[in-house]
Amino acid sequence: MTLAVVPAFLWARRLVPPRLAVVAAGLVLLMPSFLYTGTLMTENAFLPAFLLAAYATAVALERPTRFAQGAALAAIALATAVRLQGVVLFGIYATAILVKHVLDRRAGERTPLRSFWCSGLAFVVVGGLALGTTIARGDRLAASLGAYQSAVGAGYSAGDVARWTLYHAAELGLSVAFAPLSALLALLVLAWRRGAGPAERSFLAVSAAAVPWLVVTVALFASRHSGRVEERYLFYLAPLLLLALAVWLARGRPGTLLAAVAAAIPLGLVAALPLGRLVNVGILADTFGLHPLYWLEQEGLLGTGAVRALVLGVAALAAVLFAVLPRRSARFALPALVGCVFLASQIAVFDVVRTYSRTLEDVARTGAPGWLDDRFGRDQTLGFIWTGALNPAIVWQLEFWNRNLDPVYRLAPEPGNLPAAEATIDGPTGKLRIPPGFAEPDALLSDSTLVLNEEPLRTFPSGLRVHNVRPTTRISGSAEGVYGDSWSGGRFRYTHYGCGPSGWLGLVLASDATLGLPSQTVVARAEGREVASALVAPGRQVYLRIPVDGRDGRCMVQVDVSPTAVPAEVIPGSPDTRRLGLRFYRPTYLPR
Repeated sequence: MTLAVVPAFLWARRLVPPRLAVVAAGLVLLMPSFLYTGTLMTENAFLPAFLLAAYATAVALERPTRFAQGAALAAIALATAVRLQGVVLFGIYATAILVKHVLDRRAGERTPLRSFWCSGLAFVVVGGLALGTTIARGDRLAASLGAYQSAVGAGYSAGDVARWTLYHAAELGLSVAFAPLSALLALLVLAWRRGAGPAERSFLAVSAAAVPWLVVTVALFASRHSGRVEERYLFYLAPLLLLALAVWLARGRPGTLLAAVAAAIPLGLVAALPLGRLVNVGILADTFGLHPLYWLEQEGLLGTGAVRALVLGVAALAAVLFAVLPRRSARFALPALVGCVFLASQIAVFDVVRTYSRTLEDVARTGAPGWLDDRFGRDQTLGFIWTGALNPAIVWQLEFWNRNLDPVYRLAPEPGNLPAAEATIDGPTGKLRIPPGFAEPDALLSDSTLVLNEEPLRTFPSGLRVHNVRPTTRISGSAEGVYGDSWSGGRFRYTHYGCGPSGWLGLVLASDATLGLPSQTVVARAEGREVASALVAPGRQVYLRIPVDGRDGRCMVQVDVSPTAVPAEVIPGSPDTRRLGLRFYRPTYLPR
């Protein structure tokens, strides 16, 4: 990821004197997003690949030789191979050609659009090949987008997209301490009014195309699929804005009125951000620019209103410094302001990410990372039955560190895109049906929502269970609405496999006095009618004997529990935000 400084510095040297090029490169390395270097994510490789493609595109715009255009297209292809989000670079390239043509005309120069005929031909060929391959496979056109195909045809609202575009543009300015975004806006106006050099016009054309392309596409996704600011898909623009700040300082900050207007725009954008709604636990992995605000609130140092006042205060300070400082002072003060904001953000981001990482480690802890290989040996095959009740980090960690865990049998959708085998449970027998081509496992991993007809070899606090697989082993039952560690919510459903025409289900439900709840009411329903009820005193348990009818080999019962409680709201220091009812223990079935 640190390789991003290479194209950033080389690009800066084409635009500004050596000292300012070093400043721009140094600010790139101070970006809080570099904490992603501690993760296995495509973002690490995509940042340098994106910057290289943007730099190559600018060189091709400045000198549109066939070699330069081929290099730009190769760099774009590399970025797309690293991360499919890179396809947006094709749109950026095409848009930048038009912007550069307009800026050239304003500067009294003309670069004929026919100079880019080979790029246009490449677009047509690549697009035709992609389209033809998709049609030949019989796939939908969206299938060529891989993991991003769900973003196509998702029923977007124009109002929501516009609102999230505003939010992402505002957070982009906040993430770079406002002044770099003001610098880019001011430079674009100057290039329109007074013209600029060829290298600067090419840089501005790429930046002016990249910012709206990425902001709008990321906002489009967020408006429908995440409901939060996705800086993780946007921080690749930050180096372009830092380069713009260096160019602005090299130009000597011309035009006080222009500087004031350019400084006011990021201030107005951030004033429209609903920080009270956006600053929450959902930003931990995606939006480092808001981490300091979340950290201040979580540490109890500032309330929501004070945090908003702090953000507006920093934005106002950046606007004033950008608008009124003389050239010599601005060359020191503006980079220092951005650097100080980056360093302060890194402290908060590092603290929040470290806490998040340790919490995740505790959740996914199952002993030594490769204990499955050590316990069963690499010559045995283990299967994981995924029900959706466990934290996905548990299965991800086990898959990563153990060679013998393969495959995952998916009974419910699994977050992410790891390979998994679609599986079903046979109602009359409880046997796990797996697709052809998958070997029978020697052992099975599951959670407390699945009941097997033998005791587990090992059980973990998270609810993870390990079972030997024998010819007689089958799944006795499964629960929905129950967490992996056996806690139920306010309503859950239990299905038992291998039931007779009539019989009894026995459920043991236990209250936990630490939730501070009064006696809880339990109502069981089978086939839509109430068949059993009970009152569970705090800290006590109840045995429900429920009449059931298993005409098709399985019998189902729905259980409602009230009241419920959220541990984080009633237990000091608890991080558990789930709404919990009762503990669900191993059920039994008795023929009538």
